[in-house]
Amino acid sequence: MADIGRNRGAQGVFPTSRLGTTDSPWAGRTVSRPTRGGRWAERRHGSQAVPNEGSDLLLSVIVPTHGRTCQLQNLLDDFRKAADHGRLFDVPIELLVVCDGPQEGIETRLRRLPRTLRPRCLTQPHAGPAAARNLALRHARGEWLLFLDDDIRICAETLIGHLERISAAPRGCHAYLGRCELADSVIDSAWRAVLAHTPLLYFAGLRPDRTYGYRFFRTRNLSVRAEYVREVGGFRPALGDGADGAMMNFHEDIELGWRLQHDFDVDVRFVPEIPGEHEHALAPRDYFHREHRAGRAAAAVRDVNRRFHDETWPWVADASAQFDALRTSLSTSLTETRRELECLSQRPASDISRSELRLAYLALLPLRRAAFLGGYAGREFADLWPGEPLN
Repeated sequence: MADIGRNRGAQGVFPTSRLGTTDSPWAGRTVSRPTRGGRWAERRHGSQAVPNEGSDLLLSVIVPTHGRTCQLQNLLDDFRKAADHGRLFDVPIELLVVCDGPQEGIETRLRRLPRTLRPRCLTQPHAGPAAARNLALRHARGEWLLFLDDDIRICAETLIGHLERISAAPRGCHAYLGRCELADSVIDSAWRAVLAHTPLLYFAGLRPDRTYGYRFFRTRNLSVRAEYVREVGGFRPALGDGADGAMMNFHEDIELGWRLQHDFDVDVRFVPEIPGEHEHALAPRDYFHREHRAGRAAAAVRDVNRRFHDETWPWVADASAQFDALRTSLSTSLTETRRELECLSQRPASDISRSELRLAYLALLPLRRAAFLGGYAGREFADLWPGEPLN
């Protein structure tokens, strides 16, 4: 996995000879402290302001985790390999892993990492990833934050790419979004090629170094200035896991991005030179069930941030009627669509052309919208896709 920066053409943003030397732009760097204090944040946001222990590092890497020990171990192995590579010698960073609920062995695994990563383990009773990230935010010493999922795969170029960008960043400005792609190892069918190479799942088609709005503030592989995150109050834990697990931590990242954009004009800049891979192996039914749960989570947002809700999903006011209309229009073709999806799952990934990828993507958009609307309107997933119940 240390080679993921080379898998699709990324070459690393510094020549090796510059890394870990005084020529590096962050060597000997004095970290500036935030200019706006906690009292300003309290005055503006009341109890939502997030205190911290002070900044004396450049970057705090934050990884919340719950029940994914194997995936987290893979990520920690990636950190170890990145640090051992020598490119990150004496860089002012720290790694904060937050256990959202009991997880054995994490502290032991972190102690095995190089001390140059300054690894720390934080724990909390299970409260969801939003609360876990807020806990890390209170302890983070970095001027910038790098949010990673616990099941992402990274390499040295991932950290170096973020460090290069934030070291040269203007005072206000951007959050930096790295790549988050399906790993080549799981693109084993035409269906997963559709997921990998269209916007169905991630952000295929984003342009390098172009700025985007809050809808792209995704905490899978994203760095942002810590000061701003604290001053808008951090993440909203109410948008994390629901009591029945139905929320699946949907939307809490873009809701934070919305507040950052409105309060500080923070936008998102896509940097494809910053690699990252996920090893999700979603079957077609799993994917559309995921969209259904995203719709349920969007409905819950109304009570937390109505302005964000209305700006993000202005088309859901009549979700129930829209769902019924879509289900009626899809009723004659749904069986055929499911059959075609099964065929895509059986075909090799190399057997689908670019034009077929686009046609498949366009053909699946109505079903994706129906799944989202059904979740939003409180309909059961079985109303759209009969079969065995899904958790």
